Amino acid sequence: MAPLDKPNLLPSTKDFQGRSYKFRKLLGKGTTGEVGLYESEGVDPIVIKANYCGDPAAQTKGVREEQLAKAAAAAVGTCDSTVSRCAACGLTGDGMIRVPLATEFVAPCSYAIYPYFKKTLADWLADTTDRTEAQVVFLFQQLVGIVLCLKSKGYYYTDLKPSNFLVSGPASRPRLSIGDLGGLDTAEMQQIVVTPGRLPVELVKDLDVSKLDKVTAVLLGGMALELLARPSRGADASHPVDGFFDCLGSGADRDSCVGSFLKKLPTSLANGLKLSQPRIRDLAAAALTLLGYRGFGLTVDQEARAFEEAEATRGARNP
Repeated sequence: MAPLDKPNLLPSTKDFQGRSYKFRKLLGKGTTGEVGLYESEGVDPIVIKANYCGDPAAQTKGVREEQLAKAAAAAVGTCDSTVSRCAACGLTGDGMIRVPLATEFVAPCSYAIYPYFKKTLADWLADTTDRTEAQVVFLFQQLVGIVLCLKSKGYYYTDLKPSNFLVSGPASRPRLSIGDLGGLDTAEMQQIVVTPGRLPVELVKDLDVSKLDKVTAVLLGGMALELLARPSRGADASHPVDGFFDCLGSGADRDSCVGSFLKKLPTSLANGLKLSQPRIRDLAAAALTLLGYRGFGLTVDQEARAFEEAEATRGARNP
């Protein structure tokens, strides 16, 4: 397979665990780093991420990112279902966080080596034109479980968006892992890491850690909308979800942005999903309350309780 692009910050080859890996293609590129796929015959590919390039503290930040991921994964262990509200997800620390296999500093970048996942949640959403109630509810429960599981151990993941989560397992029950560690931190965090354009302007102004619960709820509400809506083929203001995030970033009233999306929702659902399906209605309602629509804002923990209670009630009615 020929490279799709040439790396600027990544090496052309990398020796790792006694094997030589060759660069194959770029998986992503930012202002201070690159992510590339590397292959070696007869073994699974690896991913190498060049991070914090040109930052004087690149080495320190790279080491901290690795240590934080390992500590969070170890602390979580097997998540207590009474805390995560996600017993069906079977969350474990090493399953919910993609921990680096190794890190090193080679000026001007910190480099991390990771196991390779074929898809992110963003890829899954784009590729999965037909979805089931079970799929999208299972994904939402995992997202809620990951957030609450980490929080119960003193860790937080703030950069909630589909491209930061990796997908594995069967299509019928896709499993999620945090893939980009930039948003992982502890309660002692100094600032919230979040991708611009996914929050309303009033939250972005003077953004600080005191708004962490609100930020997490709004970001998770936005992800719930993405689970429901038909695939987006790149940034497109006419697409309901892309238009929603554009509206939030424009400074418009949050309720007007949500209301505009709601008008489009019945005809914007992914194939296989209908508002007549109880679990889809519940997921849409969860998105709205997390987004704080018309003042009915709930924290992730509060919404998790409400969602799981609805699931349990439905199960009791239909044993």
